[in-house]
Order: sequence, then C-alpha cells, then structure tokens
Amino acid sequence: AHIRDKECPAHVCKPLLHFHVIEDACKKCGMCKRVCPVDAITWEKGQVAYIDREKCTQCTSCYDACRFMAID
Repeated sequence: AHIRDKECPAHVCKPLLHFHVIEDACKKCGMCKRVCPVDAITWEKGQVAYIDREKCTQCTSCYDACRFMAID
C-alpha cells in the first residue's frame, strides 16, 4: 500500500495520510471539528464535515475522535 497506493493503512506514516470524511458514515455530529487543533475541518449543524487538506497536519485527532469511523 505504501508504494503502490501512496497511503498508510495503519495511519502511522504522516506524510502518507490524507484524511477525508466518508459521507455515508458521517453522523453530522461535529466532533471532528471540535477536536481539530488547526481548524482544518469545516462543519455546520446538520451537514457532513469537510477536511481541508491544505490545513490538515495529519495529527489523527479527528480520526481518533470519530466513533462512527467516518474519517479515513
């Protein structure tokens, strides 16, 4: 996966992490936005969250906080 897909399935290699919200799994709770230390997530009540890849530092806070596994 590292070489072929340029991603890290174990979420360990930060340069290979590119988080996004899985729309069908997102419960629109906003927890990911609340825990993001760099304000890289846009969210409004009742809406699916969006992660700005330019601002995201791949800290995994949103990934760890989402109990619905909607961030990959």
